Amino acid sequence: MLKREGVDVNTFASSIRLQRKLEQKGLNEEQIESFVENMDVHCFKSDLKPEEFISIINKVCTISDNLGIPVDEMPEYMTQEEERLKEIRQEITDLQMAKIKVLQDHNVTINTLREYERNKPLADNLVATNKELEKVKKERHSYKADLEHERLWKRKEEEDRWLIPVAELDKANSEIGVGTNSHLDAGNLKNMVMDVYYHPSKYVQAISQMMNTYNLEHK
Repeated sequence: MLKREGVDVNTFASSIRLQRKLEQKGLNEEQIESFVENMDVHCFKSDLKPEEFISIINKVCTISDNLGIPVDEMPEYMTQEEERLKEIRQEITDLQMAKIKVLQDHNVTINTLREYERNKPLADNLVATNKELEKVKKERHSYKADLEHERLWKRKEEEDRWLIPVAELDKANSEIGVGTNSHLDAGNLKNMVMDVYYHPSKYVQAISQMMNTYNLEHK
């Protein structure tokens, strides 16, 4: 019988398997034939090949699985997303218009704003330079104050080094006697000592006597 109908065993077995699958899914031949006819019409209108059409259906199923949305709800979902996209685009347009209005209200043009953006790095660099200059000025002032303090301290040390007890001066004046030319005080004593220090050749005799006295006092 199969040979008379021109059907081989493999084709017949494949047909049986397909028939059983359709029955398991609750489908019949009329539904499948209708689907194939609709597919042919759609492919003709869209200039698609049947295998391309099947590939698109598979992609739609994959997207449906990824989004967690049933295939029959996909058209409604896409419609909602298109509406949302329109709303977003409108919001962007409204924001751009609002920005332009704000600029116009403040008498600022787009070119002015762009020029500001171009010059902003230069302005930022100028601000940073001014801050660095102010820092240097503060540091210089601090160094100057420290130097002045050090000078005052050295001056104080110098004064303390030349400080003579009053009792010593009184004792020296007493031993020198009333008949001397002038009264000995810290100022003229320092002047005489410094003159001896810088011009020792003028005071050779006095230095010799001082050396003898010094050596006797520091044995």
